[in-house]
Amino acid sequence: MTQRNNFLLILKQNPGIDYNELLNRITSEYGSINSARAALSRTLKDLTAIGIVQRQGNKIFVTDKGLIEINSEMKNKLLTRLNNSMASKNPVEEVETIVKMLQTLIERSKADNDLLKAAKASSNFYISDLLELKEKTDKRAQQLKYLSDVLVNQINAMKELNFNDFKKISLNPETIPKIFAIIEKQELPQIHIECLNPNFANQAKESLQAKTEQNNLIIEKKQAQQLMELAEKFPPTEKNLVKIYLPAMQIKIENQQAYLIASFAQLQQTEISTTEKKENASVI
Repeated sequence: MTQRNNFLLILKQNPGIDYNELLNRITSEYGSINSARAALSRTLKDLTAIGIVQRQGNKIFVTDKGLIEINSEMKNKLLTRLNNSMASKNPVEEVETIVKMLQTLIERSKADNDLLKAAKASSNFYISDLLELKEKTDKRAQQLKYLSDVLVNQINAMKELNFNDFKKISLNPETIPKIFAIIEKQELPQIHIECLNPNFANQAKESLQAKTEQNNLIIEKKQAQQLMELAEKFPPTEKNLVKIYLPAMQIKIENQQAYLIASFAQLQQTEISTTEKKENASVI
């Protein structure tokens, strides 16, 4: 519901609520009490002007017109979405959303009898429909558990077959020398670099006096650390993708993140400390 209707619900459930008490209830939704007070004053002024709420001294009440608006909002938004989800071709795929909406519907209906009446009159599904949904959800959960167990076996098999994996590392002054140490071990004097951002490609070419071959830059191996330092300092607001090609590994840099891509066995032997949690195998 909108901020306006949240106000109306509070007023409906607490007729004659004091202004300061209402302010205390909404303050947590704002950055400060001053911003909450400004929002509340503005909203109350607007709602009073159109006859949705009325004030009696420091007490605030919702009018009959306001009650109609709350019930209409409840029917036209929450229940419409819930009805649509329950009537979808595969409600099991939407069960998380359905559970959240049902919880909202139940809690609000407990607190407001008018909303309960509106909900009963407007719902297009029955308890039996929910029981059927639960049965289908249980069956799907069993299927997912089976697939999860199979996936574990497949992951282990792919490790034994030495499929590719990756390590993700934050690119920063501490990790750059460690990545460069991996590059230094390669038995080649020059390395090929693919820079997909033309601005960075021009900057790297000029700074490193790099040679060009089609869309690639060719730099001396000893310049790789300087290249990564340039990438690390490149503006994060501008998408930058750099690929460093080594004989048995690819190092992919996306702005301030680096990915070491190689066979599973080789990555297991690649020692580089990182505080980040290693992600599971993936295709990059």
